[in-house]
Amino acid sequence: MPTPFDKKIAQIYSKGLMIVDELPEYREFFLLLFQKIVQLIEKGGQK
Repeated sequence: MPTPFDKKIAQIYSKGLMIVDELPEYREFFLLLFQKIVQLIEKGGQK
């Protein structure tokens, strides 16, 4: 799952703000990314 390249994300992150609060269109993307991370952890890091 590639992370979107968006200068706005970098600017928001550099200010210490939450990306999903400032750019709600990315909320679903980061939620899905989080869920995939949790699944990998539960499987012990294996795909």
